[in-house]
Amino acid sequence: MSEQMVQTLAAEETEEQEALEVGDLPWILFTLDGVAYGINSQNVLSIEIFDHATPIVGDPPYMRGVTRFRDGMISLADLRVLFGLPDRAETGTSEVRDMVIVVQWEDRRMGLVVDEILSVEFIGSFVESHTGASRSQYVDQIARREKENTTVMLLDETLLANI
Repeated sequence: MSEQMVQTLAAEETEEQEALEVGDLPWILFTLDGVAYGINSQNVLSIEIFDHATPIVGDPPYMRGVTRFRDGMISLADLRVLFGLPDRAETGTSEVRDMVIVVQWEDRRMGLVVDEILSVEFIGSFVESHTGASRSQYVDQIARREKENTTVMLLDETLLANI
């Protein structure tokens, strides 16, 4: 390995350590209706393939029901429905399996149903972040990823924790 490569790797590692020192944790990036969203990995327990849920009578429309997870049951919230996006059956992609991001806030576990998992990235890879831009109720920031030059909606987990 050349000395220049070693220096480059050392510089990248230092940047990652500095990012972690200021509280920067990786973000789980996923899609809903072709739009990229991100959720901080701090409260993420697992990423699962959605298989089946048992509906609960009287739950809001965005709640798919409950499903078995590890040593118990979790509720599943369909972020498509919560955000007012079209149902997958309407978009012609209903045969694609949903992904579930299992999160835990304090003592409450929940599964967030999403279309697809894109990647896990540090927020440092986002070159711009706008908090005052037009956004939905659940979006805290809008960021741009430098590498792919794409926009990512960063979710406000404090609001999601209370759905």
